[in-house]
Amino acid sequence: MTKSKGRFAREKGLPKLTGGPELPAEGASQDWAPPRDVLVEEYRIIFDDENRMFIRLAIDGPQLADFCVSQQMLVDGQWKDVVRFDCAHGTIHAHYLRRDGSEMRRREVMKISGFADIRDGYDEACDVVVSKWTDHARRF
Repeated sequence: MTKSKGRFAREKGLPKLTGGPELPAEGASQDWAPPRDVLVEEYRIIFDDENRMFIRLAIDGPQLADFCVSQQMLVDGQWKDVVRFDCAHGTIHAHYLRRDGSEMRRREVMKISGFADIRDGYDEACDVVVSKWTDHARRF
């Protein structure tokens, strides 16, 4: 029987939830701030032996309050983000990353003014990651 990994070892390298917008983007609602007391759920969807989708959701009652959707690739025994969609600074945006972890480019998906925008951004993030994971993996 092997010793189970501790919480830190299990969570090392996972994307972090933003906790909500810190600096609202131009045009974003100054009133929008997701709740802080949320239920966090995580999911992994395997594409193949070296590629997966990682999803972290923050749920407030029936509402999606925050999310992080990443395509991850196994490189030298570690999962590395290839593309990551998240909510921060009043926007939903995508980070396109290099193997060394540096950001290649960033694309804004939409500004956040309420829970409906979070849900729409989450749906788009999942669609992009699932439909283009092979293209992202080749680029990476």
